[in-house]
Amino acid sequence: FELKIGESADASIVPTELSLPDGSCAVVRGAIDRLDVCRCDEGTYVRVVDYKTGGKTLRADAAETGQNPELFLYLFAAVHGMKAETRRALAVPPDAPLIPAAAFYYDAGAPRVESTETAGEAARREAIVRAPSRSGVSLNDPAFLMHANHAGDSHFTGMKRNGSNGLDTERMEQFEQAVYAAVSEKAYAMRQGCASSRPSEGPTGACTYCDMRPVCRNYKIYRGENATETEVNENG
Repeated sequence: FELKIGESADASIVPTELSLPDGSCAVVRGAIDRLDVCRCDEGTYVRVVDYKTGGKTLRADAAETGQNPELFLYLFAAVHGMKAETRRALAVPPDAPLIPAAAFYYDAGAPRVESTETAGEAARREAIVRAPSRSGVSLNDPAFLMHANHAGDSHFTGMKRNGSNGLDTERMEQFEQAVYAAVSEKAYAMRQGCASSRPSEGPTGACTYCDMRPVCRNYKIYRGENATETEVNENG
């Protein structure tokens, strides 16, 4: 269920404060679409899910450079800032360690599958269940993966078959610090007045995947596509 991150009385999670070089701080607030917990002997695993109606990819390497870090910030905020009353509501023991286990985008669109007249009802149901896509990062801890899906089916655990989106416990800790550092750097730059209209250039830059690129003059200039003289002058 949805959980708010913020200072308000109805918030379930205390906001994260990231220190900036000038002594100020950036505050992480927001709302988690869905939060799952799994209580076990090792502690309580925490997974956050964001529902998307269109295909979107969530990658650890991009978040480490400050691109698309939102859901990971929410995951770490839930682990470090979950209020006592939220723990009680989730039946999480007050002294149980919270373990960041996964962050995923789930496809919330109506599933569309192909079937044949000879396919049975069970086969069609299975196809529908497997149709929604998942993208994200998961702890590759065998205990967590077993709890995520007893059969170890990668489609439901979120773990890619080659394990490329899996992080071990040490790597997850390093990843958390890298995300904090990247977001702090971006926040400090914005505070200093840096707000580039092309935040990340190159073949895999943010502009390449932005939904607004068909109508963005900066993207056209970057690509050399029909940029007017006025647009070129205004954008250097």
